[in-house]
Amino acid sequence: MNSDAVQYLTDDSGNKTAVLVPIDRWNKVFEFYDQYHRLKTSIHQGFQEINDMTEADKASQDIQAFLDEL
Repeated sequence: MNSDAVQYLTDDSGNKTAVLVPIDRWNKVFEFYDQYHRLKTSIHQGFQEINDMTEADKASQDIQAFLDEL
């Protein structure tokens, strides 16, 4: 059997119930997921910062309009 092969466990009816993944392959999958998660988090934080700056800019414009009315 190939040492990189994924193995499936089945019940008495032949339905897959579990999977065995070689550790080297699992580590590659986990590393990919970790990189994806970090990228997703970074992009989310970037959009949040843009949103925060936009909100701060709106607030400063509102304050300026208020001061102009005085």
